[in-house]
Amino acid sequence: MAQEYGQRPSSIIGIADSWAAYQFDLLVLATGREIEARLIEGKRLEDLLLERGERVDVNLRKARGEFASARLRAR
Repeated sequence: MAQEYGQRPSSIIGIADSWAAYQFDLLVLATGREIEARLIEGKRLEDLLLERGERVDVNLRKARGEFASARLRAR
């Protein structure tokens, strides 16, 4: 995410405490890597979100799916 946006996730949402910011950045990195790995395996983002019991608006799921598909095609 830092490479994509040119700043750390913690700075995007304004976490001032350096330790909390570091932990948040690690969480975002680990979560992003897990999701990317599962997408590469052929899973759909919608299914991944539903596996975790998330309730996501249909339009948001569609937008995220399109974004993930575009990233995979770019590789």
